[in-house]
Amino acid sequence: MGEVLLVYKISVENQDKLDSVHERLKNIENAKYDKSRIEDLVFGIKIIKISFIIPDKVDGAMPRLEDEINSIPDITNIENEGMTLL
Repeated sequence: MGEVLLVYKISVENQDKLDSVHERLKNIENAKYDKSRIEDLVFGIKIIKISFIIPDKVDGAMPRLEDEINSIPDITNIENEGMTLL
Protein backbone atom coordinates (compact mmCIF):
# COMPACT_ATOMS: atom_id res chain seq x y z
CA MET A 1 0.00 0.00 0.00
CA GLY A 2 1.33 3.44 -0.93
CA GLU A 3 1.17 6.71 0.91
CA VAL A 4 0.00 10.23 0.10
CA LEU A 5 1.74 13.40 1.26
CA LEU A 6 -0.73 16.23 2.00
CA VAL A 7 0.35 19.84 2.47
CA TYR A 8 -1.92 22.32 4.25
CA LYS A 9 -1.92 26.03 4.91
CA ILE A 10 -3.67 26.71 8.22
CA SER A 11 -4.93 30.07 9.48
CA VAL A 12 -5.31 30.73 13.18
CA GLU A 13 -7.83 33.21 14.59
CA ASN A 14 -5.79 34.31 17.60
CA GLN A 15 -2.15 34.88 16.63
CA ASP A 16 -1.16 34.61 20.32
CA LYS A 17 -2.16 30.94 20.20
CA LEU A 18 -0.22 30.14 17.03
CA ASP A 19 2.47 28.13 18.83
CA SER A 20 0.00 26.06 20.86
CA VAL A 21 -2.09 25.28 17.75
CA HIS A 22 1.13 24.36 15.93
CA GLU A 23 2.06 21.89 18.69
CA ARG A 24 -1.43 20.34 18.68
CA LEU A 25 -1.23 19.86 14.90
CA LYS A 26 2.01 17.89 15.31
CA ASN A 27 0.09 15.36 17.44
CA ILE A 28 -2.78 14.63 15.04
CA GLU A 29 -3.98 11.01 15.37
CA ASN A 30 -5.44 10.39 11.90
CA ALA A 31 -2.18 10.89 10.00
CA LYS A 32 1.57 10.75 10.35
CA TYR A 33 3.12 14.19 10.94
CA ASP A 34 5.82 14.99 8.36
CA LYS A 35 7.08 18.56 8.82
CA SER A 36 5.86 22.10 9.42
CA ARG A 37 6.85 25.72 9.73
CA ILE A 38 5.31 29.04 10.64
CA GLU A 39 5.35 31.57 7.79
CA ASP A 40 4.60 35.27 7.51
CA LEU A 41 1.50 35.93 5.44
CA VAL A 42 0.88 39.69 5.50
CA PHE A 43 1.00 42.61 7.94
CA GLY A 44 2.23 40.55 10.90
CA ILE A 45 -0.22 37.71 10.33
CA LYS A 46 1.33 34.27 10.35
CA ILE A 47 0.11 30.91 9.07
CA ILE A 48 1.15 27.33 9.65
CA LYS A 49 2.34 25.25 6.70
CA ILE A 50 2.21 21.59 7.65
CA SER A 51 2.41 18.26 5.88
CA PHE A 52 1.02 14.86 6.83
CA ILE A 53 1.28 11.37 5.37
CA ILE A 54 -1.80 9.16 5.01
CA PRO A 55 -2.33 5.76 3.36
CA ASP A 56 -3.53 6.04 -0.22
CA LYS A 57 -5.97 3.11 -0.23
CA VAL A 58 -7.97 3.93 2.91
CA ASP A 59 -11.40 5.39 2.15
CA GLY A 60 -12.09 8.63 4.02
CA ALA A 61 -8.55 9.14 5.34
CA MET A 62 -8.29 12.71 4.03
CA PRO A 63 -11.73 13.87 5.32
CA ARG A 64 -10.97 12.33 8.74
CA LEU A 65 -7.69 14.23 8.87
CA GLU A 66 -9.34 17.50 7.87
CA ASP A 67 -12.13 16.98 10.42
CA GLU A 68 -9.54 16.46 13.15
CA ILE A 69 -7.65 19.59 12.09
CA ASN A 70 -10.88 21.61 12.08
CA SER A 71 -11.73 20.37 15.58
CA ILE A 72 -8.71 22.20 17.04
CA PRO A 73 -9.84 25.46 18.69
CA ASP A 74 -8.68 28.75 17.09
CA ILE A 75 -8.23 27.29 13.58
CA THR A 76 -10.25 29.43 11.20
CA ASN A 77 -9.30 27.99 7.82
CA ILE A 78 -7.44 25.08 6.29
CA GLU A 79 -6.40 25.01 2.66
CA ASN A 80 -4.96 21.98 0.91
CA GLU A 81 -1.96 23.30 -0.98
CA GLY A 82 -0.98 20.04 -2.58
CA MET A 83 -0.82 16.29 -2.49
CA THR A 84 1.40 13.69 -4.07
CA LEU A 85 1.97 9.95 -3.95
CA LEU A 86 5.08 8.81 -2.16
